Amino acid sequence: MKDQQEVEQVKMIFRDLSPNAKSVIKWAIDAERENLHLTTPESSKVVVDQLVRKVEGIG
Repeated sequence: MKDQQEVEQVKMIFRDLSPNAKSVIKWAIDAERENLHLTTPESSKVVVDQLVRKVEGIG
């Protein structure tokens, strides 16, 4: 039941976000999925840097 409560909470939060915020979240999840096999600190930094650039571009 706890999982279902968490899902409902996320749905409520996500519903109130702007389209740009939703886009950033979706992009971040996709980037994380694509880079799950990258385990070095350098590769993690690349993903974080990409996310920062994306967020800065929206602002």
